[in-house]
Amino acid sequence: VMGTIEIEKTGEVLVGVKEEETEHGTVKVPVYEQRPVNGLVFDVIAKEDIIAPDGTVHAMANQVVDTLVTGKKDITDELHLGTYLVVEKEAGNHGLVLDTEPHEVTLSYKDQHTPLIAEKLPLKNKRQKVDLELLKKAEVFDIEKDEYVAQPAGEGFVFGVYANQDILDYEGNIVIQKDDLIALLSTDKDGKAKIQDDSLPLALLY
Repeated sequence: VMGTIEIEKTGEVLVGVKEEETEHGTVKVPVYEQRPVNGLVFDVIAKEDIIAPDGTVHAMANQVVDTLVTGKKDITDELHLGTYLVVEKEAGNHGLVLDTEPHEVTLSYKDQHTPLIAEKLPLKNKRQKVDLELLKKAEVFDIEKDEYVAQPAGEGFVFGVYANQDILDYEGNIVIQKDDLIALLSTDKDGKAKIQDDSLPLALLY
């Protein structure tokens, strides 16, 4: 009896935009969804010595027995029964965070009528997120110092965040063009403004 391990990998990726009309123009807000992602690389490693009942050693502990690439090879070659670790080595180019946790899969004997044990391993990757904060200052005259000094400018200042390059969705289609407005920020009473909704893509912005 042999077994296989199949990886079902999804991640939160950019799939399009939703347009919001504002007094400052059309804002193209990025939209993200969980989708299957290709190009992620995994090593399948023997957690322990894989030994047959007759004493034959098929793999040593910590030995890489197969390498998978999502979208190209999602299922291992046939493996001898035992316990394995699936470890992500590369997170691809989708803006996802590398999953460093080893995922354990055990291929166990079922019955004499099942020649191949097939296990599926569903995994999700988190998206790398952008934290953008600014502080608006203005020069005011300090009577005591007899000079102009910078201090927080207060509320009501509005800033636009624009794409400084074409931005592609996870399938490679242009969904945001260079110079598109993708977010607005307004300062508070302390002159601070911050993107709160994690919507900014990983890209060159201005």
